[in-house]
Amino acid sequence: VRKMGEFAKESRVKEGDNDVHKRLTVRLHLKGVEARGVRGTEAVDSTQYYRRSAGQLIYGKQNIFKGSIGVVPALYDGYASSQDIPSFDIEEAVANVYYIYYYLSRKSIYEWLENFAGGSGSKRLHTSEFYNIKIQLPSLEEQDAIVEVLQLALKEIETLKKHRDVLTKQKSTFLKI
Repeated sequence: VRKMGEFAKESRVKEGDNDVHKRLTVRLHLKGVEARGVRGTEAVDSTQYYRRSAGQLIYGKQNIFKGSIGVVPALYDGYASSQDIPSFDIEEAVANVYYIYYYLSRKSIYEWLENFAGGSGSKRLHTSEFYNIKIQLPSLEEQDAIVEVLQLALKEIETLKKHRDVLTKQKSTFLKI
């Protein structure tokens, strides 16, 4: 059992170009990391944004308890988010970032994280609380094996969903005949 702060370090590289078209958000219910739409209300230089890199663990401080957690995909390398959506470099010699993601993405775990949140009306899981979270961390070899099995299972699930969608479309077509 190790504390997150022993192998995770918040990335605080300031964004230089302030490009509103390169902002990230982390969707609820483990729906992934994606580009945030331009809202049109962004005030230049009103909020400090930080550069995010592919492979960093990222979460929404207000919504991690609702599954707002992910890993920055290569597609969004160089995008940015505010300090309300922090990202972390994971020490590769100690932990596999996807193992950490899968560990934290269990509903029983991410809902439990609300116990560590600060604030009364709008609770947030701040970095200091995040660093104190203890997780089970097997050897790196075992983490890699677990990640490989889970990723294969997820690919199989995606394949089956696509197959189901094709069959559903075929059924709909046949019923129209």
